[in-house]
Amino acid sequence: MALHNEQFSNEDSDMPLSQVIAKRRRITRISSDDFSTESSSDIIPFHRLPVRRNIILSSSEDEEDQSNLINNYTNPSSTDWSNPTGNQPQLTPFVGGHGFKILNRNYENVGDIYSLLLDDRILEIIVEETNRYAEKMLLEKTSSRLDKWKPTDKTEMKRFFGLIMWMGIVKLPEVHLYWSTNAAYAQSLPAAVLSRNRFELLLQMLHFCDNENENHDD
Repeated sequence: MALHNEQFSNEDSDMPLSQVIAKRRRITRISSDDFSTESSSDIIPFHRLPVRRNIILSSSEDEEDQSNLINNYTNPSSTDWSNPTGNQPQLTPFVGGHGFKILNRNYENVGDIYSLLLDDRILEIIVEETNRYAEKMLLEKTSSRLDKWKPTDKTEMKRFFGLIMWMGIVKLPEVHLYWSTNAAYAQSLPAAVLSRNRFELLLQMLHFCDNENENHDD
């Protein structure tokens, strides 16, 4: 068994722990039968680390702290508002009507709700910028797929976005697998909405702004 002497000299107590460990080349292991005071004197003990003790406040001290905390919150002088000083940002005041906006229209299907998020104005911007980008790409390079491009419109763009949302529900490992004839992946909806080549071409040309007038600081 390992024997550690709990008594150590003043010289060892003032010595850094790293030097004590360096001095202790090996730990002598002896059995209880071989134990003697002579052998134990050669064993250098480990330093004892100080023990952290938690201080527990009395109930009266806890009540005093809680009382001070409540007074800080209820004291009117500590909660008074004041005008800011120094350089302040120029904020544009809000002049619109607050509260819920009641629209005078009937919502009979899911498409009516969807149009609240993606209305005709936004669709027109997407169609315009997508067609603009496609024309620029056709001027820079040509390919068998690019040569088949034709301008898109709002109806086709609605089908395109609708198909993307459906793909978020029906998930497959690769995009092209939605048009696969393999029984493990076959889906009837995508081919009925858009062909695979047209979908991938729209995905390649999709744009929301004019690159020439792009604000690089935005």
